[in-house]
Amino acid sequence: MGTVEVLDTHGARWALAGQAPVPVIEGLCTPVTPPVYNFDHGPVLVYVDLLPHRSDAAFERFPKRDQAFAGVAHLRYAAEGLLEPDRAAAIVGELAADIRSLANTHHTTDIHLLLRCPYPVALLLGRTFNTLTVHLYEWEDSPGDGAEPNPRYVPSVVLRSGAGGSPIHAVTAPPLVEGP
Repeated sequence: MGTVEVLDTHGARWALAGQAPVPVIEGLCTPVTPPVYNFDHGPVLVYVDLLPHRSDAAFERFPKRDQAFAGVAHLRYAAEGLLEPDRAAAIVGELAADIRSLANTHHTTDIHLLLRCPYPVALLLGRTFNTLTVHLYEWEDSPGDGAEPNPRYVPSVVLRSGAGGSPIHAVTAPPLVEGP
């Protein structure tokens, strides 16, 4: 699979060589609450928050979180402060294992993923999902139509990299709202 490297704006190197490592040191990322098991089968929802200051409100208000998803997990970086680039491979390995475990528990390859993390982690994590269908969401501060602020995650794209052809299966982002 080769090595994927991302240089951040400070010139630091975030890298993943080959497959994501199997977690050896447990607890780089921990569940905020124990995973929720709503049904035996069906898609799962995972919120990954790796930034220093918690931001749970949009996840807690996520539409139909308990009715539409068989399992729900909220994972958070266990250490204080910013992620160090040299820990990226270990964190990605642990997150990939946790997400796949939740999906396997619910007999699905259908993952809905909300990421609040550095871009390099998102890219490296995405590389590990070659057999999954991943629904990605984008953060939106407000609907853009002059309405009251309503920060939320909105569907943006569905990726299926192991299905052949383009990894982009569908673009699900809502259309832009034109102003008056």
